Amino acid sequence: MTQQSNHRDELNTIYGLLAHRAATLRNLPFIAFGDVQWSYAQTLANAETTARSLMELGCERGARVAMMVENRPEFISAWFGTALAGGVHVPINLEYRGDILRHVLSDITATILICEDYLLSNVLAVMKESQHGMRTIVVLGTAPDAIAYTDVRIIAWSEFVEAGTAATPKEFRKRLPGDLGAILLTSGTTGVSKGVMVSDKHCIYHGREAAQAYGMTSADVMYTCLPLFHGNAEWATVLCALSAGASVAVSKRFSASRFWEQVRKAGATQIAFLGTMLHILMGQPESEADRSHRVRIGTSVPCPPDVMVAFERRFGFPLLETFGTTETKRILSNLHYRRRIGSAGLPTPSSTVEIHDAQGWPAPIGTVGELAYRPKEPGILTLGYLNRPDATLESLRNGWWYTGDLAWQDSDGFVYFAGRKKDALRRRGENVSAFEVERALITHADVLLVAVVAAPSALSEDEILAVVVRKNGSVITEAEIFAHANERLPSFMVPRFIAFVDELPQTPTGKIAKEGLAKQVMQQTVWDCEAAGISATKAGQAAKLQC
Repeated sequence: MTQQSNHRDELNTIYGLLAHRAATLRNLPFIAFGDVQWSYAQTLANAETTARSLMELGCERGARVAMMVENRPEFISAWFGTALAGGVHVPINLEYRGDILRHVLSDITATILICEDYLLSNVLAVMKESQHGMRTIVVLGTAPDAIAYTDVRIIAWSEFVEAGTAATPKEFRKRLPGDLGAILLTSGTTGVSKGVMVSDKHCIYHGREAAQAYGMTSADVMYTCLPLFHGNAEWATVLCALSAGASVAVSKRFSASRFWEQVRKAGATQIAFLGTMLHILMGQPESEADRSHRVRIGTSVPCPPDVMVAFERRFGFPLLETFGTTETKRILSNLHYRRRIGSAGLPTPSSTVEIHDAQGWPAPIGTVGELAYRPKEPGILTLGYLNRPDATLESLRNGWWYTGDLAWQDSDGFVYFAGRKKDALRRRGENVSAFEVERALITHADVLLVAVVAAPSALSEDEILAVVVRKNGSVITEAEIFAHANERLPSFMVPRFIAFVDELPQTPTGKIAKEGLAKQVMQQTVWDCEAAGISATKAGQAAKLQC
């Protein structure tokens, strides 16, 4: 009994599951980045080298290893290598910069950072004014020969790997399934970005239940072009494939013109979508190549019913809508053999889901209330928000985790969303904190007040509307506000719409009343960056993106 329990525990850790798959599937393909393909055994070997490299740098058990890394093979090596070294994986959005990045680095206190060379200047710019705790930065690409920053050692990835290759073999550090394994950063709702602490078991259960919902087998090839620094690609694709013994094909980013070519070349049988991707792909000219693929199933969040039906008819495979949060993992999913269009799905096997009224009682069938979750096993709910016990307790009440989403449930158990309770936006697959955008805009000398709210988008999800009150006598323009935001925020946080008003509505308690504000403002003529031909820029890239 003890032996079986230990084996089960090992399969609920990233180290244990990867080692098990490498031992049983050895030369079967696991990870592909274009022409670079690794088998299960090669993936483990590369992770072992990276783990030794980290240990040579002094990575202790529980030390935090941060990453600002693109979709590339090194991401996988660093992620799994951190697990083998007993470190805590902390992926960071590549778009973070300025005050947001300064806050994140101070909050996570990682001892090692692995980052792209073009992001190094962003990192160093904020480190001088933060209590970061960083000792070493490993640079992917070209590391500077000399730099006027002596507090942190900066080395190239090649030097880092060489140290691990030459190192004397050491015993890797196993951890328990419920131990802290990763900290994922989320803008959440209001306030600054929070670090969500999760265990290996939390992440693996997300992947395992995704594999069950999709009906994945070792014959499947999962494809994603979503960023690996997000839980979606890490958990619902890579760990899903690892759980099923399937393989994964990863592209650097989404390209509408090359998408189906990349899917065909990968031999993909499953694709992870965002709602915006569906709209963009539907907007491409129809072609005989639309059905020239092996895809048997797709998943998308969100997935409006009319778009889902049209997409399936055109491209020839069904879509499954699912729901999960970084804090809860996947808790709802439609199944490959049972789905309901318009629904987020049924509770996953490890999840108890209820709709609660304002007093915390279960709401009647068909009645809108707040979505509440409780795990059926230990280790599959967040370990809490990093350095924010207050925020943890705010969501965890009476043994339930309250997601802040409004929803209702039908008599068969399918859950349907009815809106957000929280002051948050969802744009291009990213959670955007209105507070963080407002905080950046209010730093402009001519801005008196600002409210950031969600405006309707033709691509589903939200567009960002900034409603601004200028200081008396100011003649600042919308384009200048946009430029100010573009200098300080990730591109996905830069408002598309900007409107000037004389005053903002207030609640009886003196707070800005945001309800109905977007509808009221958008009925007027509002400045639109797209109409103005201006777009937000991505960090470290000269190319401009559509706002």
